[in-house]
Amino acid sequence: MNNYLAEEDISPQENPALATIDVTAVEISELTEQEQSDRLHLERRVERAFFEAGKELTELRLRP
Repeated sequence: MNNYLAEEDISPQENPALATIDVTAVEISELTEQEQSDRLHLERRVERAFFEAGKELTELRLRP
């Protein structure tokens, strides 16, 4: 049912670059110290994962 509605809302003649998207702003409170700590920890894990992936891709590219 949702797929049908999505297809119905989009006409082939419309330019996607001209689409209007409504976004509702939501006010959020400051993070607690624990949330800040968790966020920093997770950001570091993501950074490390990207670093490791980059190293592996470089190794693959440099293989004879």
